[in-house]
Amino acid sequence: MLLLNSMTGATPETRLVLLKWASLFGQSVQTGERDVLASALGMSQHHVRVALEYLFREGYLCKIKSAAKASSGRKAANRFDYALATECWVLWCRTIESTIWAEEFLYTLNCVAHEKQVPPDNSKVVADVKGRLVTTALVFLANSAGYVIGCNEQPLSEMLGMSVAKLRQTIRELARRNCLSVVAQGVSPSLMFGRLLPIYQIQLKCPRYKYVKLGISSAERQLTPIQFTSGLIDFYRRASKRRNKDRYPSQFSLLPDEHYYELSKIFRNKKLVIFINHLCLSTILSLITEYTHMSRADHYPSDGIKLGSTEKLRELVYLKLTEGLFGDGREVREAVTLRADERGFYHTDTIPFFTSYTLSELTQELVCEIKMLSKQWKLFTEIYDLGARITGYLPNYLMLARLASTEGCQAIESNREPRQIHKKFILTTDYVLTVLVRNDKIIDDCMLVVDELWIAKSELPDPRIRSVESLICLKK
Repeated sequence: MLLLNSMTGATPETRLVLLKWASLFGQSVQTGERDVLASALGMSQHHVRVALEYLFREGYLCKIKSAAKASSGRKAANRFDYALATECWVLWCRTIESTIWAEEFLYTLNCVAHEKQVPPDNSKVVADVKGRLVTTALVFLANSAGYVIGCNEQPLSEMLGMSVAKLRQTIRELARRNCLSVVAQGVSPSLMFGRLLPIYQIQLKCPRYKYVKLGISSAERQLTPIQFTSGLIDFYRRASKRRNKDRYPSQFSLLPDEHYYELSKIFRNKKLVIFINHLCLSTILSLITEYTHMSRADHYPSDGIKLGSTEKLRELVYLKLTEGLFGDGREVREAVTLRADERGFYHTDTIPFFTSYTLSELTQELVCEIKMLSKQWKLFTEIYDLGARITGYLPNYLMLARLASTEGCQAIESNREPRQIHKKFILTTDYVLTVLVRNDKIIDDCMLVVDELWIAKSELPDPRIRSVESLICLKK
């Protein structure tokens, strides 16, 4: 956020005042008593006074001489006529344009002031300033699935004008209040990776949107844990129990058994496995929508690769994995170079090779998952909402659809056993996603079955929609 990064020496309260001012008032001139402004911003008069002094001194606000008279009993010193400077307004507009969650960003800034009239000197509002500022910053940083990957606390704390210790304390409090989830803790450096930074998932609460659950019947397995990591964990468990140390249990990778075993020992770190699983899940969920849009494109960009091609998708997946695991990707480029140049890497350069191999296997697995899910997701967006976003996966849930008796008979008549035909026919799917849609969309939990969308109630006259008697989502 260029606007916050430019505010050298400003307190968190002053930074929040500027963001709220820009979102509520825009470029309009504000004239009136200071307590009225403080009430509109949901801030204390003290914080507003300090903020106005800083923002005018540093050129973020323009001070305009007021022609109005002070109210009876008011001192002239309490008068204010201010407006955003042009440069500040330009930075604000760039901030809004660069965030994926613009409406959630604005709602997070102003939800307290809009939801209820709180006195500006209320201690709860003052105590919540840092929490609201941190939440707003994380919403700005979140990807299209609501994840913040590899959050670096040092630059974030500097941008927000608070210490790293205070930032960590605020994040813990936000997690306790269910404003965000810490899905993966930071991981200490290992043989393959440097220090891995925490992964957060934002709990989106803008009332203009709602969550629905989407069941998918064509999935062959659970989305998490990732097959690559679960295979290594299972192999290490079986190898550790073997009696003959010269023989390894069966495995289906391209690596020799001894090297696969060495790689599996690295993934004994539970924090590392959790981190990679959530990084992969975030990559899948954020790229499903993007790949679906790319698949509709029939033109070729300057690099000559069709946008919806598997090659383009593989590039995007690889890029997100390297950014999450290596930051700027410098270390992985060195590993790939070693793999291409060295001929004895199985013995002398196993770690660079393991790194390259891991990225290659993860990329291939994620590309297959995204392509499979995007076929189903395309049908959903064509029927309901091109702006819908997948924001989560529920591994411990299943979805049940109950059809009318006549449909149930048709569905199972191929069994040719009339005694097995029941009055109700139930279809189950173990693959459930959470989807964010606009609140004005008339849609509830639904299920994708082949080329149809099953839903309990629907008013859309679309032949691809099948109304079912009931559809419920249950925890296993």
